[in-house]
Amino acid sequence: MVSAVDPRTAKTCSNPVALPVGEAFRPFSTVTMYSLPFHAPAGRAVDVDLAAELDDPTGNPALGSVGVRVFQCCSVLDSEITDAQKNGSIGAAGHPAATRLSLTLSNKCTIPTKFGEEFVYYLQLRISFGSGSVHLSYSVR
Repeated sequence: MVSAVDPRTAKTCSNPVALPVGEAFRPFSTVTMYSLPFHAPAGRAVDVDLAAELDDPTGNPALGSVGVRVFQCCSVLDSEITDAQKNGSIGAAGHPAATRLSLTLSNKCTIPTKFGEEFVYYLQLRISFGSGSVHLSYSVR
Protein backbone atom coordinates (compact mmCIF):
# COMPACT_ATOMS: atom_id res chain seq x y z
CA MET A 1 0.00 0.00 0.00
CA VAL A 2 1.21 3.50 -0.86
CA SER A 3 1.66 5.89 2.08
CA ALA A 4 -1.00 8.59 2.25
CA VAL A 5 0.03 12.11 1.24
CA ASP A 6 -1.75 15.35 2.02
CA PRO A 7 -4.53 16.04 -0.50
CA ARG A 8 -3.25 18.25 -3.33
CA THR A 9 -6.03 20.83 -3.71
CA ALA A 10 -4.41 22.88 -6.49
CA LYS A 11 -3.46 21.46 -9.86
CA THR A 12 0.04 21.83 -11.21
CA CYS A 13 1.60 21.15 -14.58
CA SER A 14 5.19 21.58 -13.38
CA ASN A 15 7.68 18.72 -13.08
CA PRO A 16 5.58 15.95 -14.66
CA VAL A 17 6.48 12.35 -13.87
CA ALA A 18 6.64 9.32 -16.16
CA LEU A 19 3.94 6.64 -16.09
CA PRO A 20 3.06 4.61 -14.14
CA VAL A 21 2.12 6.97 -11.31
CA GLY A 22 0.09 6.47 -8.14
CA GLU A 23 -0.60 8.00 -4.74
CA ALA A 24 -2.92 7.64 -1.77
CA PHE A 25 -4.80 10.37 0.09
CA ARG A 26 -6.78 10.49 3.34
CA PRO A 27 -9.16 13.41 2.81
CA PHE A 28 -11.95 14.39 5.20
CA SER A 29 -15.47 14.95 3.84
CA THR A 30 -15.97 16.54 0.42
CA VAL A 31 -12.91 17.76 -1.46
CA THR A 32 -11.47 18.10 -4.97
CA MET A 33 -7.88 16.88 -5.30
CA TYR A 34 -5.35 16.58 -8.09
CA SER A 35 -2.84 13.92 -9.07
CA LEU A 36 0.79 14.49 -9.80
CA PRO A 37 1.15 15.75 -13.37
CA PHE A 38 2.34 13.04 -15.75
CA HIS A 39 3.65 13.01 -19.30
CA ALA A 40 2.75 10.66 -22.13
CA PRO A 41 2.39 10.74 -25.91
CA ALA A 42 -1.00 11.44 -27.46
CA GLY A 43 -2.57 8.17 -28.57
CA ARG A 44 -1.40 6.21 -25.53
CA ALA A 45 -4.09 4.02 -23.97
CA VAL A 46 -4.14 4.25 -20.16
CA ASP A 47 -6.08 2.75 -17.28
CA VAL A 48 -6.91 4.97 -14.31
CA ASP A 49 -7.72 2.90 -11.22
CA LEU A 50 -9.26 4.30 -8.03
CA ALA A 51 -9.75 2.47 -4.76
CA ALA A 52 -11.78 4.12 -1.99
CA GLU A 53 -12.73 2.91 1.47
CA LEU A 54 -13.84 4.41 4.75
CA ASP A 55 -11.38 4.57 7.64
CA ASP A 56 -14.18 4.17 10.21
CA PRO A 57 -15.61 0.62 10.31
CA THR A 58 -18.92 2.00 11.67
CA GLY A 59 -19.37 4.45 8.77
CA ASN A 60 -21.89 4.03 5.97
CA PRO A 61 -20.12 3.90 2.58
CA ALA A 62 -23.42 4.38 0.73
CA LEU A 63 -23.32 8.02 1.81
CA GLY A 64 -20.32 8.85 -0.37
CA SER A 65 -18.89 8.67 -3.86
CA VAL A 66 -15.71 9.33 -5.83
CA GLY A 67 -15.16 10.80 -9.27
CA VAL A 68 -12.27 11.21 -11.69
CA ARG A 69 -11.62 13.32 -14.78
CA VAL A 70 -8.51 13.54 -16.96
CA PHE A 71 -7.18 16.91 -18.13
CA GLN A 72 -4.40 18.01 -20.48
CA CYS A 73 -2.21 20.95 -19.45
CA CYS A 74 -2.43 23.83 -21.93
CA SER A 75 -0.78 27.25 -22.03
CA VAL A 76 -4.08 29.16 -21.71
CA LEU A 77 -6.93 26.93 -20.51
CA ASP A 78 -6.55 23.22 -19.71
CA SER A 79 -8.58 20.81 -21.85
CA GLU A 80 -10.70 17.97 -20.49
CA ILE A 81 -9.75 14.66 -22.11
CA THR A 82 -12.69 12.71 -20.65
CA ASP A 83 -16.20 13.49 -21.87
CA ALA A 84 -17.58 13.45 -18.33
CA GLN A 85 -16.59 12.61 -14.78
CA LYS A 86 -16.35 8.86 -14.13
CA ASN A 87 -18.13 8.14 -10.83
CA GLY A 88 -17.58 5.30 -8.41
CA SER A 89 -18.42 4.25 -4.89
CA ILE A 90 -16.67 4.10 -1.53
CA GLY A 91 -16.25 0.74 0.17
CA ALA A 92 -16.58 -0.16 3.82
CA ALA A 93 -13.42 -0.08 5.96
CA GLY A 94 -11.13 -2.89 4.84
CA HIS A 95 -13.06 -3.42 1.59
CA PRO A 96 -12.07 -0.77 -0.96
CA ALA A 97 -14.43 -0.19 -3.87
CA ALA A 98 -12.64 -0.14 -7.23
CA THR A 99 -13.38 2.22 -10.11
CA ARG A 100 -11.61 1.96 -13.48
CA LEU A 101 -11.50 4.47 -16.30
CA SER A 102 -9.88 3.33 -19.55
CA LEU A 103 -9.16 5.91 -22.22
CA THR A 104 -6.79 7.01 -24.94
CA LEU A 105 -4.90 10.22 -24.25
CA SER A 106 -5.18 12.90 -26.91
CA ASN A 107 -3.93 16.40 -27.68
CA LYS A 108 -6.85 18.81 -27.29
CA CYS A 109 -4.82 22.00 -26.74
CA THR A 110 -4.09 24.77 -29.22
CA ILE A 111 -0.84 25.47 -27.35
CA PRO A 112 -0.08 22.37 -25.24
CA THR A 113 2.28 22.15 -22.30
CA LYS A 114 4.94 19.64 -23.30
CA PHE A 115 7.65 17.59 -21.64
CA GLY A 116 10.10 16.88 -24.43
CA GLU A 117 7.89 15.53 -27.22
CA GLU A 118 5.18 14.29 -24.83
CA PHE A 119 2.10 16.06 -23.51
CA VAL A 120 1.33 16.74 -19.84
CA TYR A 121 -1.84 15.47 -18.15
CA TYR A 122 -3.34 15.27 -14.65
CA LEU A 123 -6.32 13.77 -12.85
CA GLN A 124 -8.99 15.73 -11.05
CA LEU A 125 -10.21 13.53 -8.19
CA ARG A 126 -13.42 14.32 -6.33
CA ILE A 127 -14.53 12.70 -3.12
CA SER A 128 -17.91 13.37 -1.58
CA PHE A 129 -18.60 12.12 1.92
CA GLY A 130 -20.52 13.76 4.76
CA SER A 131 -18.01 13.32 7.55
CA GLY A 132 -15.04 11.21 8.49
CA SER A 133 -11.93 10.12 6.71
CA VAL A 134 -11.79 8.20 3.44
CA HIS A 135 -8.74 6.41 2.07
CA LEU A 136 -8.48 7.09 -1.67
CA SER A 137 -5.70 5.80 -3.90
CA TYR A 138 -5.18 6.13 -7.62
CA SER A 139 -2.88 4.76 -10.26
CA VAL A 140 -2.39 5.57 -13.93
CA ARG A 141 -0.70 2.98 -16.11
